[in-house]
Amino acid sequence: MPKYEMTYRKSDIKAFFDDNVKKSLMRNLLLMYCSGGVVVFLMMMCISLVTSLDFTLTSPITYIFLVILAAIIALAVIRTLHSSSDKMYKEFMSVYEKDTITCTFGIDRMFIKSTGSSGSGSVMFSDLEKIVESDNYFYLFVSAEFAQIIRKSAIVEGTVEKTADLLKNAANDKYKEITRLRRDSK
Repeated sequence: MPKYEMTYRKSDIKAFFDDNVKKSLMRNLLLMYCSGGVVVFLMMMCISLVTSLDFTLTSPITYIFLVILAAIIALAVIRTLHSSSDKMYKEFMSVYEKDTITCTFGIDRMFIKSTGSSGSGSVMFSDLEKIVESDNYFYLFVSAEFAQIIRKSAIVEGTVEKTADLLKNAANDKYKEITRLRRDSK
C-alpha cells in the first residue's frame, strides 16, 4: 500500500489556506452579512410604515441607507475574512509545524500517524467530503474545517499512480483532478 512521510512546509499550508479557506469563508460571510442587511432593511421599511419616515423606493434616504449598509457589509466581510483565515492558519501551524506525518493508505481508509501532539487515527475514504489531486499534492477534505494535504514527492512506499487509482476508486464522484493548484515540488 502507498505510504507517505512528510513534514508540513509553511508554503504548502499557506497556499491551501489562500486557495480554499478564504473562498469558503468569503461565501459564508457574504451570505451571513447580506442576510443581516436584508433583515435591517426590512425592519426600516416596517418602521417607515408606522412612523412618518419616508423610507420608500422613491425616497433618496432609502438609497443613502442602502449605500451605507453595503459599505458596512463589505468592510465587515473584509475584516472578518482577513483575521479569521490568519487565525486559523496560525492555530494549524502551532500544532503541525514540528510534526512528521505518516499517511498510509489501506483498501478503504487512510491511516494517519503523527510524531507530535496531534496523535494518530484513521479516516474512511467514504467519509471524505472531497478529494482533489493537483500536480504535486493530494488534498483529502475530511470536513469543511479539516483537510489532509499529502505532498506527492513525500512517497516512501508504493507509487503516486497507485495512490491516485486507489482514491479514484474509493471516492467515485468526490474525486477531482485539477492543475490550478500547481506548486513547486521542492
